[in-house]
Amino acid sequence: MFVDRSAELARAMIGADEMQQARLKVQLDSSNKIAQKLLDPRYKTGVWTEVCHLLRDNKFVEKLDTRPELIGFENGVYDIMAGRFRAGEPEDWLTLSTGYDFSEKDDEEADEEIKRFFASCFDSVDVCVYLLRALASCLYGYRRFEEFYILTGAGRNGKGCIMELMTFAMGDYLKSIKSSFFTHKARHAGAAIPELADKKGVRVLISGEPEEGEKIQIANLKELTGGDKIMARGLYAPLFYYKPMFGIFLSCNTVPELSAIEAAIIERLRLIMFPYVFKEVPVMAHHKAGDPSVKEVKVKSQRWRQQFMRILIRCFSEEVKDLKYLTPPEEVAEASKEYIDSCNSVLQWLQEYCEVTNGKKDNVRASEMYDHYRMSVGQGALSSKDFTKMMIMSNIRKSETSGIAFYRGIRFKSIGERVADYSEEED
Repeated sequence: MFVDRSAELARAMIGADEMQQARLKVQLDSSNKIAQKLLDPRYKTGVWTEVCHLLRDNKFVEKLDTRPELIGFENGVYDIMAGRFRAGEPEDWLTLSTGYDFSEKDDEEADEEIKRFFASCFDSVDVCVYLLRALASCLYGYRRFEEFYILTGAGRNGKGCIMELMTFAMGDYLKSIKSSFFTHKARHAGAAIPELADKKGVRVLISGEPEEGEKIQIANLKELTGGDKIMARGLYAPLFYYKPMFGIFLSCNTVPELSAIEAAIIERLRLIMFPYVFKEVPVMAHHKAGDPSVKEVKVKSQRWRQQFMRILIRCFSEEVKDLKYLTPPEEVAEASKEYIDSCNSVLQWLQEYCEVTNGKKDNVRASEMYDHYRMSVGQGALSSKDFTKMMIMSNIRKSETSGIAFYRGIRFKSIGERVADYSEEED
């Protein structure tokens, strides 16, 4: 910079009068002197040594990518809460980027194509809108809703294309994680999580199909969706803490069982069904004619990812920003309940072998109840402690009489009653 400045001053001296030349000569000498010093490594080292303590910020790394309202683009920053695009500033502390320029104009053709594609994946407008809102909520890094989403249905149903479009639209703000993170048993309390060391500031975390027979460990889900800071550590790196900003989406054709059922999981888990299968030649009622260009070209195109980001921003601003709860539609609520109930061995056992009468005379010893459950369920039976929790969650009252624990208002069904129930189900 000072070398260029010296060249400019030298050119300006040509043709200047004596007084101007004298003034320019002083500036030229000063510029040359500074340029020479800046070319001297020892001088630069000395300056750095003197001022580095003034410039040092011990929390610099800690501050990076911690502002939940900001999304970085190649040409600036979008403030999702203020609803405006602006130039980046040092105080933004951003290292992440979507990897492309923000478009300030709608591409109406791409807008229609994306909306048409989303609508084609569902038989319910409400479910389509709900998924779009769930995706849009991820733009804001403060996880207000604490939900965990499972996208499921037979293969070739659109869920993969939607996640791929989200991947291209979010850039650095979306990361994937191996399904084994959710299916392997939780590490001991307070242990660092290496798989999440590179997920700081990320807004969307996606995972794929777990191995057959593996169960989703609810302890891992609760840790990531509870809103608390987590401890992570990269390879050969020190420990650090951060608060997850990401929404979690598990995409699978077959939904794995849950390791246990707890109130926190019931409140947070959302199962979104993709009912159709896209075929070249539709044959069955749930088949639809597919458009190969969506998967092969459009979801990866600059047009679609720029416009999809605008769709998400508009959805957040108009439909999500002021919500206290992201209420699921009836179809999602029912599918989620059915899935959770299917993982509840105690509930299934109760429905088959017991009747809740709420009668004062209908009482069964707790030990007898558990023994019957354990013998009926076999290898997959819960521990006595977890069985008791599930009975209480099922609104079965428990109390003691003369030191003996009883479940109240419940009785075992007779064999005849069970046969009758089975016959009704068959009909």
